[in-house]
Amino acid sequence: MLLEHFVIWFIVYGSRDVLGLLTFSRNRKNDIKSNVKNDATESAIIKTKLDNIGQFVDSIRIDFKASDQRRTALSETVIRIDKANHLKY
Repeated sequence: MLLEHFVIWFIVYGSRDVLGLLTFSRNRKNDIKSNVKNDATESAIIKTKLDNIGQFVDSIRIDFKASDQRRTALSETVIRIDKANHLKY
């Protein structure tokens, strides 16, 4: 009789503990998968933002180069006009 109670007690409480460990293990694996997904998402967002910043920098460079070319052309025009006015007088 005592042995039967012990066996029943062991089955009930032992299975509860095993079930708890299995649940903990499964939840831990899901948490790790979730963290990996979150890290991958954050990484993709950061990469996208850096790509956008790179594109903006390239656009600014192009605009700056175009402005510099217009400024150079304007300076050359001013110099020619100035020389032409000096020759007149």
